[in-house]
Amino acid sequence: MSAGRFFSLAITQYGELRSWGSSTYGEHLIPSGGTFVQVSAGYDHGLALRANGTVAAWGGVGSDMCDTCGQGTVPVDEEYLGQDIQYTAVSAGECFNLVLRSNGTIWAWGWNDRGQTTPIPDNNPNATGFVPYIAIKAGGHHGVALKADGTVRAWGGTGQVGAPYPPGNQGQVPPEAIGQPFLGIGAGHTVSYLIKPDRSLLQWGGACGNVAPPSGVKWAVVDGGYNHSYGISVAGKVHAWVNPSCNTYLQGDVPTWLQEATVSLISSGHSNFHTIVIVP
Repeated sequence: MSAGRFFSLAITQYGELRSWGSSTYGEHLIPSGGTFVQVSAGYDHGLALRANGTVAAWGGVGSDMCDTCGQGTVPVDEEYLGQDIQYTAVSAGECFNLVLRSNGTIWAWGWNDRGQTTPIPDNNPNATGFVPYIAIKAGGHHGVALKADGTVRAWGGTGQVGAPYPPGNQGQVPPEAIGQPFLGIGAGHTVSYLIKPDRSLLQWGGACGNVAPPSGVKWAVVDGGYNHSYGISVAGKVHAWVNPSCNTYLQGDVPTWLQEATVSLISSGHSNFHTIVIVP
């Protein structure tokens, strides 16, 4: 499942996509055909991966954010045209898309106002010492990706200024993380997250989401929304945090009924103010 700005997406146990919420920009116009295995919601568009390794995109029609960026369509992968390339993971940014190819490279398209689609670092499979990517995360205007050796790359987010996110270098891996191994990655609208080998958290970026997370938590999953952060501990408990001055919609407050529940999945799109969870 995945949460967009004013809509949400989920995959049923039968591989069918479901959507609810706003469809002002075609967010509910899901392409037919195939069994879906992963879905990701952007600002007003959807991106999904089928079991056969193909990709679908929709929405963004007449978008008030970017009507001409092509985030709701899948272009020709010209770099690998005619080659036997499949896709293994997808992640939708605000108005751009990231897709992981079966050869461990990343394909990106859409809005590139802040360097979110190009250039992607260390993305040439023919380069000496190339290490394939194994996980991708799109933030609002930046990307974070995990290599097979556990090292991390980040890009984009350049020139992203103005409240509630002054420049935070969310598209630059901090010096203390360069060359170090990590277990997981996450990306909020202006914040990036890395799960360390001891399950503690390293985060950096914009002001609203970049405040200290709960202490003593062993993280299984961490990610971010428009101006808040959230995650699931290895014990299956939900945690959320936000700069109090940015907590306008209480997105940093975990509901009382959920605080003691065990959660299997959580999502809050990087461009929205709501969070959805699956409680078994």
